[in-house]
Amino acid sequence: AGRSRPHRVAAARLKISMWLATLGVVGVAAVEAAAAPSFFVLQPVDGYTQSAVAALAGNGQVVVGASSKELVATAATKWEVANPSAPFRLPELSAGVRDTANAVSADGSVILGTAFPQAGGSKAVLWTNIGVQVVPPSSEGGVWDN
Repeated sequence: AGRSRPHRVAAARLKISMWLATLGVVGVAAVEAAAAPSFFVLQPVDGYTQSAVAALAGNGQVVVGASSKELVATAATKWEVANPSAPFRLPELSAGVRDTANAVSADGSVILGTAFPQAGGSKAVLWTNIGVQVVPPSSEGGVWDN
């Protein structure tokens, strides 16, 4: 009761995006303060059969997740609300590596995910406008598989 209308709308936006991601619904609600929600079907990238949403940027304009096929092959995927029918396959860390996008910055410019090399293990991956890179282990004891 003590929150202003913009704060209630922002809280509702977060709850909607969390609810959609939790249920595995392939869609996103783009909610403006004075507008009704809009829903979009987010198609997988070419060559894949399913898509799953993991995160929605704070600005409501970028969605990230994964496209998949045969329940094992995954491709980190980005969708832009301005053109939801054009999924973008994020660059691979190296050929044949499965990956998924898990989080996105508020403005949609930085994406964090996980790569699963064929040799096993996993690596934290960061996509930015300059490309893809492995996130180095923390100096506080974090360890990534080689």
